[in-house]
Amino acid sequence: MHLLYLDTMVFISAIEGTEHDSLAQCARAVLRSAVNGTVRAMTSELTIAEVLSFRAKELSGSERSLLRGIYEEVLINQRAIALCPVSREHMFISADLSATQSAKVRLPDRLHLAAAIDSGATHFVSLDQRINPPTPIQKIGLDEATYALLQTQVPDA
Repeated sequence: MHLLYLDTMVFISAIEGTEHDSLAQCARAVLRSAVNGTVRAMTSELTIAEVLSFRAKELSGSERSLLRGIYEEVLINQRAIALCPVSREHMFISADLSATQSAKVRLPDRLHLAAAIDSGATHFVSLDQRINPPTPIQKIGLDEATYALLQTQVPDA
């Protein structure tokens, strides 16, 4: 079975996206597949800080508190998505990635890639066009290819 590394925007799209947004619908399908156990999914603890700070200045204290509760439920309490800690090894890997990634790929993005590499992810699910995961990790977006991957999940032999 594939191991999907979910970039921060997958969670933001799923939770904060509108009902008719195709990206949000695909992101929700990915999360449902993880909850149902049809895919293995993971992200880094870095995602917690990123999702909670994404719109922090736009929201009232009560809205931030409500959103925090939702993200805690999805990222921590449900335990459907493996949450890996940021490690020293991720720091070294992200530094190495600065030699192969575009200069526009920020440190947090390289830390996500490092976590995916270190964890043996087969796919990196992201909307960020600047990120180019190294082989053998395949990058996929929130689109028809991702839906197809979710539909064809079978345990690896």
